[in-house]
Amino acid sequence: MNGRDKLAAMRAQPVEGGRPTDKATPAIVAPKLSTVRPADVRWLWGGRIPYGKLTVVAGDPGVGKSYLTLAVAAAVTRGAPLPGDDGQREPGRVLLASYEDEPADTLRPRADLLGVDLDRCHVVEGVLDRPGDKPHPFGPADVEALAGSVARHPDLRLLVLDPVAAWIGAGVDTYRDNEVRAALDGLRLLAAEHGLAVLLVMHMRKSGAANALARLSGSGAYGQLVRSALLAGRDPDDDSRCALAHTKHNLAPRQPTIGYRIDDHGLTWTGEVADLDGERLAGHDPDDRQTQRGEAEAFLRDVLADGPRKASDIQATAEAHDLAASTVKNAKKRLGVLTERHGFGPGSYVTWSLPVIDGPHRDHRDHTYTPDPMVPMDESGPYAVTERNADLAWVGQWNEAAQARQRDGDATATTQVSDPDQVADEHAGSASGAVDGSGFDDALRLLEAELGAEVIDDQDGAA
Repeated sequence: MNGRDKLAAMRAQPVEGGRPTDKATPAIVAPKLSTVRPADVRWLWGGRIPYGKLTVVAGDPGVGKSYLTLAVAAAVTRGAPLPGDDGQREPGRVLLASYEDEPADTLRPRADLLGVDLDRCHVVEGVLDRPGDKPHPFGPADVEALAGSVARHPDLRLLVLDPVAAWIGAGVDTYRDNEVRAALDGLRLLAAEHGLAVLLVMHMRKSGAANALARLSGSGAYGQLVRSALLAGRDPDDDSRCALAHTKHNLAPRQPTIGYRIDDHGLTWTGEVADLDGERLAGHDPDDRQTQRGEAEAFLRDVLADGPRKASDIQATAEAHDLAASTVKNAKKRLGVLTERHGFGPGSYVTWSLPVIDGPHRDHRDHTYTPDPMVPMDESGPYAVTERNADLAWVGQWNEAAQARQRDGDATATTQVSDPDQVADEHAGSASGAVDGSGFDDALRLLEAELGAEVIDDQDGAA
């Protein structure tokens, strides 16, 4: 071994006190691509539901998402072909985790109608850690228990999580990409290792979006992690027609839209539907798409529907949904979204929330205004005024202060403004370039004293 090789060997060993030790050190596992054996994608449903991957089935309430998953379960447990597939298959087992439908009065009767082999369809009641314990709800922490079920039943072909948001649980913010990815990662790896097909049932956002995939409720990570996405919906021109469209297809060409009918006899596939795709089923007219402006407003209403959220999380989610920051900012102003700082300096953050019509802030119906308590000002950075305080009353006060400063010969006095949004822009310096805050101290303090207005920076943790 030459000197260079010895040095490389020493660097590869952990060192204590200048001497190599036998302790293990982290190492990146990176085999050569030439050693990876090519493999074909195997399909539970040709082109639509791959084995070893995550697939989404999404739709608005009432379009039969649970019926559709049971129809797939019926084909798997009986070894029957699904629409577009040829020939019989080896029958397999299905594991169904349903968080909204009761097994006795909903799942069993529907399974009977659809011809599910009941002995091959298992309904998850919970996870038992030790004999005698009370089962707890099945969730992301139970991937090891799921691996045990796969080991005991090698013919397990399909796992259905209906809906996946309930499986993930309340402890995960489903609008944060990193949390959603962390929650699904163990399941994704298990599916790949055992060749298990996983169906994630999802609701759609109540509001519109630029495309069908963007209407998936929650983080954009759902649409990014799955390899295939199916959208169930009704014909916007004839609500008696239902169809299942292929809206994401990483591993195969887009498959034709398949019609279906649900009645007293269960679910019946009605064949290919040429005039319906995911966009039409999602409510998008190809000749009249929703504008980015409407999409951004709909997005904010949806993410803020359950209460205040951190501004940084909303902005990250908007970016994941391909919404420009400027578009979201403008939509925020139009909706009168409220901004509130929590703390100052490092660790502080800003939340956004929808306006409360009868609350202590402004009322959008008559523009009445109730000042908020004054808070300490941070003099070290640029200023931005919260939208909740950008009321029409500000315009006159701002202009009076500007006129007074102009009469005193102050060349830095701001120009006249005509609406509350301009007041906020002047505070932030966005209307006339960057402002360091020092030239505005007197005017801003005067404005605070007169209005009781809260003057803050609109960025998380910024000075």
